[in-house]
Amino acid sequence: METTKNQTDQLANLLKDHFGESCNKNQPQLYFDYDDKLSDDQITALFDGTENAENGIYDEVFENNIDYICDVERQAVKEFISDNIEFFEGLYADDIENELDFDDDISDQAFDDHYETIREFICVDYDIKTLINNSSACFNVVVNDLEHNFSGWGFNYYNISYDDCKGELDFWFVNPRQIARFFGKNDLENWPDYKYREGLENINPKDLYESWLNHTTEYAKTVFTVSIDLADYIENPAKYKNIKIAAGSYYWTHDNMNGACGTEERTSRDILLREGTFSIEIDGQNGYGLDDICGLCKSSVWDTEIIPFKV
Repeated sequence: METTKNQTDQLANLLKDHFGESCNKNQPQLYFDYDDKLSDDQITALFDGTENAENGIYDEVFENNIDYICDVERQAVKEFISDNIEFFEGLYADDIENELDFDDDISDQAFDDHYETIREFICVDYDIKTLINNSSACFNVVVNDLEHNFSGWGFNYYNISYDDCKGELDFWFVNPRQIARFFGKNDLENWPDYKYREGLENINPKDLYESWLNHTTEYAKTVFTVSIDLADYIENPAKYKNIKIAAGSYYWTHDNMNGACGTEERTSRDILLREGTFSIEIDGQNGYGLDDICGLCKSSVWDTEIIPFKV
């Protein structure tokens, strides 16, 4: 059916009033099940703040759900016509009166005649937020500038000195003399005896020794396996400039380059990490992940949520 310019303008105004001019009113939404999630690549892109990452996700959601999206759009058009049936009755009043062959239901006729016009005002909400909320990843907090450059078997073989591990011992607030004794060092006089640290360590000295002893390569980083609210991090990354690693979190001596790690150990005190002293990665994002190396159970290892704090 032909419509006059006045009728076309009336329809456009009705559409703007109903849907809004910037796709912000009464828009239909996709609905995902609790097990619908982002892919690992999508999570990594969002987590890293990759440019246009969210646009890429929208494109993939569209490609993977095009039939569903078309059905949602058609349903939205039908609901708009139903909600505004009096307008369309008026629109077709003359046709109904003058054309004997107007046998179609007004809703069906309006759908056939105005589907494309109405659809242009529909912006389906892809509900990316639900996909993000449903998604999770294995996150590692890596302590910057704290490299572990010796293996357990090489500690005595290469005569590792106090200076070689001073940074790590200071970080963990462990008495150097205790570690030297655990390793059976013969030069105890070269390892300071900081008794004031005893009882205040960030990790049990025996556990630190076990982790170092069981590490097999000449390189590693100090890593904590943690849980992060992915949606909150993506929306507020600056919030995580300073973080607290809660007591009881898992610590690893992790060689992501060669695929090795020491035994996992738990921290004994809260550890505060300030901006610039750490980085947050998805496990396996840079080299071999702990899960790749050990085949870990996510729920039992990445179980402690980091806590942002303000300086």
